[in-house]
Amino acid sequence: MKKILSTLKQPYPYYTSNNKLLKLTGFIFIFVFLFLYFFKPFVVSENEHKYSYVIICLLHALNAAFIFCVYFFIVNSLFKKLITEENWKVYKTILITSILFLFIGFG
Repeated sequence: MKKILSTLKQPYPYYTSNNKLLKLTGFIFIFVFLFLYFFKPFVVSENEHKYSYVIICLLHALNAAFIFCVYFFIVNSLFKKLITEENWKVYKTILITSILFLFIGFG
């Protein structure tokens, strides 16, 4: 248990600062779109769709990228004094990423 706690309290780089946010958002959009388009992770019956599969993939990718961008813009704006490279830890990254996944799931 001590090993886990010491690992969670280790310093960790903060990758989603405002100057990197648009690049990461673009990467997420492209990655999600390509993953959905090429791997078709769900059972896809294109006869039942009202829109083409490409449009559906674009909307899903846009949803994830938009939520990512807005979420980290708000987090960076509200907690700018708490988010520094010196005091950022692994457990904070896990917490903030878990909340992001929750929001993307709701979206």
